[in-house]
Amino acid sequence: MASPIEFAKNHILNEIDDEVLAFSFNAGYNNEIIGTMSILENKIIRNIVIRELNMLDGEEKRIPFTACRVLFHGNDNMLIEIPPITLNNRPIITVDSITSGILPQGRINKVGGLTGVAMNMLNTNSPTDMYSNCKTEVINNNIVKISDVSYVEPNAIINLRVQSNPNMSNLPLTTHIDFAELCLLATQKWIYAKKRKDINIAMLKGGAELSILKEIVDEWNDAKELYKEKRTKFIAIMNMSDKLFMNDQIKIGLGNLTY
Repeated sequence: MASPIEFAKNHILNEIDDEVLAFSFNAGYNNEIIGTMSILENKIIRNIVIRELNMLDGEEKRIPFTACRVLFHGNDNMLIEIPPITLNNRPIITVDSITSGILPQGRINKVGGLTGVAMNMLNTNSPTDMYSNCKTEVINNNIVKISDVSYVEPNAIINLRVQSNPNMSNLPLTTHIDFAELCLLATQKWIYAKKRKDINIAMLKGGAELSILKEIVDEWNDAKELYKEKRTKFIAIMNMSDKLFMNDQIKIGLGNLTY
């Protein structure tokens, strides 16, 4: 049985002309279609569709700063490593914010190694504004860079999102066609936005045979809006699938009792 990603690639290959795909995703116009689909998988399916689905519906996590390892600290920059086990071994998608943790006595009277200025910051800033000016950047799966911050309190919380379905492997078979159609619209949207101009330029340079490609791509002028609508519907499908999966697990836990 094909995976959701392979199913989507086959669906795109069946719905979009090979020459349109080759022109859009290969450096050379006559490259093999196999190479084209490999590029498409990474550029469209993984870096657009799956990434956006995870951004909009990824699993939220609150990681205590004390659980992290500081790899570098200096010049108002900090590089931290978050243990994969705290992320359920899933890649970080984005860091939403850093918030101040709740301190046992509400205020700090003494923290070893801190200057009076740093202590004053901890005592006067609220959990929501203390780190409001800092910037975060995901360096790789579990390493985050924090900029424009001189100190992060031990009780701080890193609010982030991790991938919920890196390969969409938990999608029920009945949802594969919906995922494939979403990937198809994403491909059409990207080609219309990024390659339509290139096709027109190539035609002006004497590539009259590209006129048929132009006609095909011009029909995708509404792909952007259709993609957004389909993405919203698919997120609802994913959530419903998760609920049904959880219900099945509850039934299994109860021994599949029937009444």
